[in-house]
Amino acid sequence: MAFVHAFIPAGFSAEEKKAFIEGTKKVMVEALGMPDPKGVSVWLNEVAQEDMCVDARKKMVLYAFTTVGKTEDMKQKAATDFEQLCKDIFGDKKGDTFIIFKEHEKNNLCVRGVLKSKA
Repeated sequence: MAFVHAFIPAGFSAEEKKAFIEGTKKVMVEALGMPDPKGVSVWLNEVAQEDMCVDARKKMVLYAFTTVGKTEDMKQKAATDFEQLCKDIFGDKKGDTFIIFKEHEKNNLCVRGVLKSKA
């Protein structure tokens, strides 16, 4: 399971955002070896230029929350594929890409009112 929160500058078209969301999900499913695509959820947060510092205005940032055990190779694949995805969708408007992985044990996740370590 992975929850991915994406932060990008506002102003991209609906088509670009749709491709970004779908592509990001595909990147994470493939890179992290998820057996079921339903296990990856992506939320897109657009940030207005006036709501970020100048240095942040050309950054695409993912916060990926997932269970422990992801290898460095998996994370590197996600980074490489996410970089290419952003190039393909945004071209010269891409800016820098970042992924911050936050891994957690099952005893730190509840689903439908049940602690995953108890399921």
